[in-house]
Amino acid sequence: MRWGWSTIGPALGLRAARVADKGNEMLRHFVVGNGPPVLLVHGFALDARMWGPQVEALSGTFRVITVELPGFGASPVSAGARSASGALADALNVLVSEAAHVVGSSLGGAVAVDLALAYRRLVRSLTLLDALLLGRASGIRAWSEAVARAKAGEMAFARAAWLADDLFASFRTRPDVVTTVREMVADYSGAHWRGEVSTRFEVSDPIPRLPELDLPALVLSGTDDLPSFRAMSDEYARVLPRATREEIPGAGHLPNLERPDVVNARLARFFTAAH
Repeated sequence: MRWGWSTIGPALGLRAARVADKGNEMLRHFVVGNGPPVLLVHGFALDARMWGPQVEALSGTFRVITVELPGFGASPVSAGARSASGALADALNVLVSEAAHVVGSSLGGAVAVDLALAYRRLVRSLTLLDALLLGRASGIRAWSEAVARAKAGEMAFARAAWLADDLFASFRTRPDVVTTVREMVADYSGAHWRGEVSTRFEVSDPIPRLPELDLPALVLSGTDDLPSFRAMSDEYARVLPRATREEIPGAGHLPNLERPDVVNARLARFFTAAH
């Protein structure tokens, strides 16, 4: 099944809105459902559409919020003048009156950690899904070519190089997942590759501060993800005081799309126990 706001949004009563940050810029967000708040933070070159299966599965019990980070989706490049976690904090302060269960995938995992470190009162629990750990090598070999191509104005080649990386090898035999990911990457502007915006963090070296995060944490990774990302997941699990470490069999870097039923069930159990 293909997932996107155009197909599941109307059925779920999904509404799109914009939230002003302190620089008077706007981040697009989507909200659906009622109950304890859950914030889902997407990965690099992707956008809120990557969470379609989770929005559908969780919104019957939770208030599910997806926000598009600066320079991704429909959020403006100029919003990147401040930290991504600061923009998320502004959104949460407007949208919810209690701490949220925060889930981050890949780059979004690093942003979720930054949010928890810089704005601890806003985070009820932390779920890291094949999350990037600042200070550790990602192992993504396509980055330099994507940057060079984008700076040369060759965005089609930049996107093709990115999608050809081993990061996405695990689901190339899954047409539904490939189509969803390709559509998001096709809509990505390439602004980060061209140096027009960067994802800014409040805490540039989070590793020494991870023991401060004394909150329920679930660290998930696909068994077929790159060794670098699995190692980062292992490190998160070792250092976070209350972490549970699990792997999703038969999935790679995007298990929420590759094995959505498994991930959805695990998230629901974790949120319920952590609330």
